[in-house]
Amino acid sequence: MNRCIWVFIFAGCMLSAMFSSGCVVHTDGRPLATIYVDTEPPAPQYEPTPPMPGPHYVWIPGNWHWNGRWVWRAGHWERIAHGHHTWVPGHWERSGHRWCWREGHWR
Repeated sequence: MNRCIWVFIFAGCMLSAMFSSGCVVHTDGRPLATIYVDTEPPAPQYEPTPPMPGPHYVWIPGNWHWNGRWVWRAGHWERIAHGHHTWVPGHWERSGHRWCWREGHWR
């Protein structure tokens, strides 16, 4: 029985170590992804802003996404969320020796 408990503890520690590079934090009822990586993101890519598809849209700029390597996610137009008027873009910020993704959100 004791051996079985130690196997579960060991497995739990290994899984915890595997997934420690990122987590999902829930605040205010909406999920905000908080991702930590050890390498600095590349400089943002220039993207020409295409014409607005209609009134009440805001441009969401592109950003670097980490999925084991850096991948550029292109910007896009998004309809302004009901009851909001400002988009706060997501961004990478230094957190100790790591980089942390702060998800964009409506204000």
